[in-house]
Amino acid sequence: MQPPSEPAEYAVIPFENKTGNPDLNWLRTALSATLSSRLKDRRGMTTVDGSFVGQVMGEQGVAPSLVLTSEQAIALSGSLYAESLIAGAFEGRERELILTASVFSGETGTSVKSVTVSVQNNDRSRAINQLIDELTGVTPTPERSVLRDATDGGRARTRTIRPPIETAVEGFKSLSFDSAEEVERSIKSYRMILENNPEFADAHFAVGYGYDKQGDTEKAIAAYRQAVTLNPLNVDYLYTLGYAYERTKDYRKAIEYYKAAFAITPNDAEIAFALAFAHEKIGEYAEAITGYRQAIALNPVDYEAHEGLASAFEAGGQLNQALEQYHKLMELRPTDPAPTRTFISVAVRMQRWDDAVAACRALIEKNPRDVETREVLAQVYRSQGDIGQAIAAYQEIVRVDPGNASAHISLGNIYVRQKQYDRAVAQYRAGIRAVPLASLLYYNLGNVLTSSKDYRGALEAYDGYLKNDPAGEYVPGVRKKIDELRLKVMKEQ
Repeated sequence: MQPPSEPAEYAVIPFENKTGNPDLNWLRTALSATLSSRLKDRRGMTTVDGSFVGQVMGEQGVAPSLVLTSEQAIALSGSLYAESLIAGAFEGRERELILTASVFSGETGTSVKSVTVSVQNNDRSRAINQLIDELTGVTPTPERSVLRDATDGGRARTRTIRPPIETAVEGFKSLSFDSAEEVERSIKSYRMILENNPEFADAHFAVGYGYDKQGDTEKAIAAYRQAVTLNPLNVDYLYTLGYAYERTKDYRKAIEYYKAAFAITPNDAEIAFALAFAHEKIGEYAEAITGYRQAIALNPVDYEAHEGLASAFEAGGQLNQALEQYHKLMELRPTDPAPTRTFISVAVRMQRWDDAVAACRALIEKNPRDVETREVLAQVYRSQGDIGQAIAAYQEIVRVDPGNASAHISLGNIYVRQKQYDRAVAQYRAGIRAVPLASLLYYNLGNVLTSSKDYRGALEAYDGYLKNDPAGEYVPGVRKKIDELRLKVMKEQ
């Protein structure tokens, strides 16, 4: 069987039929073929369709499955010269299908990303387009994720709990919570006070505070609740009880007490932030956005409230507003790379390539040796199809960091897809000279030399892989390739 005319970025494995209805087996080919053609049309990527992959899988005895072993993914990728593989499955009835697809790296054999979509009104075409967008919208090749330093939600910052009042009860000195011994002594003392005065709300609060200091949140909550029962209008009690529930991840309870506290003191920015954060944690993004905006109005310099607002916009799908807010964060902290990296992540997700490129370049200008951002910049160029700029970006990485094996590999892979096989071979070999222990360089070099019918060179490259990674995931597949190549070399003699 002849391999594809050119190396593929994606090979689409026939979808697995998980409906239990064999009459729907025809959908396996239909879905995989549609996905292959749409990848080429919508993203301009080189693909290998499911029918060809199915033949190769049959020869290798690999059944189509949503879950591939690392060895299977690597073996298939090596046979097809594919950088990534998409495996999928479908469930349900013909008009009510659920499609699941995963991208597997052809280099590492590991799953890079998984997506599940439903077919509405039998519109499989739209579902396939959605799969493609979600699978390839951020990083079409599994090299480096567009990393972000910001949290995935509002920041769970440590907030101040008001210490108990200094109680001066006859027979007791003012009690302290500064050390473990003093905390234990204070808890006992306040409990003795409560034996004589069980309705002393501040004493209940002090006991709770002591338990909190000891890390016993359950007992702290019980004591705080007693204080709130006795004095339900005390904002400190309400807020502290809400914060205790937040730390136990009981966000519904936290919201209940934060709301009560904020109703009493609607000018308290800290409570507004806490309420917004709790809403965000349970996916109530509209309420979170309202809360963060209130916190910002009350304290315009609260960076974490701005950050929370941005994350709530993003999580709620309001990406334009999220991007604007992340840009605001960049202005608030111009020396902090975290908001810029998050801005880049959202811009890439929205395919706003110019914004992503500009933000990457701004970070690189501040720190020319920021290799991580340079790698993201190269990926952005690849995502928008500007291969020339991507090559230049990877070349800059190699210049700044000659020992960066990933950059050598990425450059070589691009040259392979451009059918510039001599340049790919030269790049892999340059990488091997710079990073002689990087086994993937040997592996990729062996694949290219095999496709170029330089069987002796391929044998040498695969041998280098085995020497550098004798227990690696690729070893079984490489040994099989070596056996096949030796037979071909013998035939040439």
